[in-house]
Amino acid sequence: MCHGLALLQLLFYSYQGSESSTSEGIHKVFGEAKKAAAAAGSGTIAVVLLDEVGLAEISPHNPLKVTT
Repeated sequence: MCHGLALLQLLFYSYQGSESSTSEGIHKVFGEAKKAAAAAGSGTIAVVLLDEVGLAEISPHNPLKVTT
């Protein structure tokens, strides 16, 4: 604690988008991030960085249309 403020731990996960991206690949990285944050306990936040998401957008697999 710093002056009464709790500091959060951030876990970073990255997904490199491409024309061959699939929704399964994107869903997998979010699942891994969620699992790691839960294992780390409270005070931990998982962040997923979607790099080159524009390339994934033009993939014939429609990877950005992920359902939960």
